[in-house]
Amino acid sequence: MKKLLLDLGVYIGAPILLFNLAKDTYITYFIIVLAALGGFYSVSTKRKEERINISGIIFMILYVSMFLFRKDIDSEYKVYIYDTYFLISGALAILLLNIFGKNLVTRVYVDISRARGYNNLSIWSSIRKNHLDISFNKLSTIVATQLLVISFIKVYSISNYGASNYTSTQDLEVLVCMLFIILEIYMISKTMSNIKYKPNNKSKSKSKYNLNDRRVINLSQYKNTNK
Repeated sequence: MKKLLLDLGVYIGAPILLFNLAKDTYITYFIIVLAALGGFYSVSTKRKEERINISGIIFMILYVSMFLFRKDIDSEYKVYIYDTYFLISGALAILLLNIFGKNLVTRVYVDISRARGYNNLSIWSSIRKNHLDISFNKLSTIVATQLLVISFIKVYSISNYGASNYTSTQDLEVLVCMLFIILEIYMISKTMSNIKYKPNNKSKSKSKYNLNDRRVINLSQYKNTNK
């Protein structure tokens, strides 16, 4: 759990916190600090734990990119339009990844499981045995549908209300978002309750053999007894 919290802090918490505190004059320094933090942490986990949190790195890159594009937009209405394009692009990307067998939810699940100490063999074995790929495909499709529905509401607001009243549909957007989140939480909890790991499926840094165990043959003693 400690490793998972560190991953969340570095890849998600740090970008959100830094860019909420960042001023335009110091934005370059914040990006350098964030890149150094993410790079150092990724190299460290790769060397010590033989893992890289790919979904966390992708989130960090996307968040930084989104922030950089948004910071030069001069009006809230244009930001609203930009967010609409971003949501549509995100939904299409998720659907395309599904088509090519690169499910986003599966990647997040693997990264979380690796942070919790499980090895790749046990993770993918669990996915196959519990048929999690079906549930993950459904969940990613629901997430993509959520992004599309919200973006369509935004498009309707832009085309019908314009710059003066584009916020008229915000309550509807919040309601739709809440309903989808409830559905996603239900699906996640249902899926997680069906996951079963073997008792000894966590990766360990130490050998499973005890050098002081009497069952370990002493090579020199073996040679002496056979002279």
